[in-house]
Amino acid sequence: MVREAIKASVMMRFLYRGAQRHVDPWGLLLERVPYLVGPAVGQSDPFLCRLDRIDEVTLADTGSGRQPSFNLRAYAVRSFSIYQEEPQEMTLRLMAHTAEEVRGFLFHPNQIFDEEPDGSLTVRFRAGGLRELTHHLFTWGDSVEILTPLSLRELMCAELHQAMEQHGKSLTLPVP
Repeated sequence: MVREAIKASVMMRFLYRGAQRHVDPWGLLLERVPYLVGPAVGQSDPFLCRLDRIDEVTLADTGSGRQPSFNLRAYAVRSFSIYQEEPQEMTLRLMAHTAEEVRGFLFHPNQIFDEEPDGSLTVRFRAGGLRELTHHLFTWGDSVEILTPLSLRELMCAELHQAMEQHGKSLTLPVP
């Protein structure tokens, strides 16, 4: 029904985490989990609803107020994954031993790679979604260094600290 509402440009009513919503569906973002994008009635800015949390969908008789200027792709590339924060310049250095894997990896649609003399790669892109990016950077382990922004580096350190607090309580870790 979501697809039908988008194609027909009609409003949707549904339960979202148990709460009644009346949303103007503007599009879908297909991430690890798909999201509906659109504003709630009376709002102008779109928000995101995970499709797997939407229940009891009905289509309204009223038409969509979709803004002709809204560009789903431009909305999506503002962020790393789905978090819509103010975009910032991201600069990451990935170590030489991961260079081949990194060259084939898409961090962000607007990424630019710079080959460094030591064989490492620097990737640059502009996006929001610092928490989601931090979670993703955990998968690269010590193969990645956050160069900018400082707020991303600080968030990564805070996340590492929380993980150590949770998982390192009874461990004695060797000092390198």
